[in-house]
Amino acid sequence: MDEVVVEYQLTWGEFRRMQWGVGRRRNIILVIAVLILASITALAGDDLQWRIAAGMPAVGVPLLLFWIFPRNEWNNGLGIQGPRRVTVGDEGLVVKSESVEFKLKWKQIVRVEETNDYFVLFSKKRIALFVILKRGLRSKDDEGTLRLLLEDRVRTTS
Repeated sequence: MDEVVVEYQLTWGEFRRMQWGVGRRRNIILVIAVLILASITALAGDDLQWRIAAGMPAVGVPLLLFWIFPRNEWNNGLGIQGPRRVTVGDEGLVVKSESVEFKLKWKQIVRVEETNDYFVLFSKKRIALFVILKRGLRSKDDEGTLRLLLEDRVRTTS
């Protein structure tokens, strides 16, 4: 079968969207749980300290999850900011950047989700293993070839 090469360099905006979009359901549930706990805490007492105690996690947890932790990973993660070359072929994926090279075999991938901007590859534990940006494809033909290759090797959902 054909081999598809995808070359791109992530932007901060793409990195944040990918992190939010990949685990969107989990993130929404987590934020709702924090807000419910903060509301219960705020209603538990009449004075200002209870409201302050409730407001800190209500603001702090989403801030940590959706800005501080991703920014730290963006600034310090190996191979995140540099140019990337992803080769998708019969054996799986080979991802190369200036500081990292890894191989992902097809047997490690159990599901693929396609969005308008990328393909998200998932492991058996429902964890996103890798994201392939469509803007790095050289042509629409490459996108079609990649889609067929993924459909042939893995279950794909939209």
